[in-house]
Amino acid sequence: LLDDDWKECGEELAPFVIRLAELAGFVGNMSQGFTDHVEVIASHAAEVSLQVGEVGHDAISGQQVTFSVNGAGSSPHMAIMGGAGSGKTRTALYMLRSLREQSNIPFLAFDFKGDLTEQFITDFNANPIDPIDNAIPLNVLHFSTKGTADDSSIKTAAVRIRDSIVAIKPRKPSGVQSDSLREAIQRVLRRTSSDSPISLSDVASALDSVYTDEGRKPDELSATLRECTQFPLFQPDLSPSQFFAKSWIIRLPQEYSTELRRLIVNLTLDSLDRWINSQPDAPTDNNGVRTLRHLTMLDEAHVILSTKLPALGNLIRMSRSKGGIMMLISQSPDDFDTAEEAYLDNVGMTLAFYTQAKAGPTSRIFGNKVQLNSLSVGEAMCRIRSEAITRKVICWNNN
Repeated sequence: LLDDDWKECGEELAPFVIRLAELAGFVGNMSQGFTDHVEVIASHAAEVSLQVGEVGHDAISGQQVTFSVNGAGSSPHMAIMGGAGSGKTRTALYMLRSLREQSNIPFLAFDFKGDLTEQFITDFNANPIDPIDNAIPLNVLHFSTKGTADDSSIKTAAVRIRDSIVAIKPRKPSGVQSDSLREAIQRVLRRTSSDSPISLSDVASALDSVYTDEGRKPDELSATLRECTQFPLFQPDLSPSQFFAKSWIIRLPQEYSTELRRLIVNLTLDSLDRWINSQPDAPTDNNGVRTLRHLTMLDEAHVILSTKLPALGNLIRMSRSKGGIMMLISQSPDDFDTAEEAYLDNVGMTLAFYTQAKAGPTSRIFGNKVQLNSLSVGEAMCRIRSEAITRKVICWNNN
């Protein structure tokens, strides 16, 4: 275990000492003097309980409805759904403010419509990024290069990054194309021992080289990768541990192509997945309350859910034990109707406002008698996993 920690810290003493201090629970006493070398991520050990909306009352009993994010037996992840103007984003922001009042953990958010950035800057002191104008300062191709990187680790990382790239297109590439991209990424990763940083443009160039070596002509895959890398979307200034120690709001407006937006989200989430799920399990106290480390808010989640991104599934299934939180905001339960992923099976709170959803997904989540198109303004159906019951909740009103 110590050897794994040593390698994860790049075989450098200062980060290694801080890692041991974190595991021992007294990082606050040990991190002084090392802050120039590594970012220490803020964590929160006490229970975080969120009122479900500004009003947050059960429509029948009038009782307050709360969601324990990190309590015993709870999953911290949240799915909030509803049609345009239903109040889903309003409720999500209210709950996020409440969470931030109780915990100062860093977060990552994506703004697909352009209406969240200013609010996140003002309310949460987030660092804004418009990737076309200012590259995201994250080394998405981060790979531990200190010492000897074994070939199997390089191949595994290459497959992960390959899958994140090919998921940006609705049609999967052929087996030959997919294998060529994997080989190109492996070539780039093997260069990480050099002093010069590597980028997505290097991957595009490496793919051209692989095609040349194989006697193949440029095709849709190489053209898409070239198109998406004409802008320096990522700048490898920060390692994942440094990047995710801060709070960010990444703007992905409508004028960006679908492929470009998906590439940015997919690679960022893959980097987050590889980083947070490599951490030690988050500690729990005697009451089963788990320490929180990081939150990701994905607005307009249907844009990414349709790609069936492996990293997103991993984050929802596995990051709970590492102190991760996923908040997914989408239009309808239909967006989550992906049987092989079963995202909502691992969500701690599912909240749905008015929407014209299909009967199947709605019934599986809330029960056979629930009709989301009968909800009034400000009402939502709420299912909290630890309670195993469905409630109608008054989340907000205009009075």
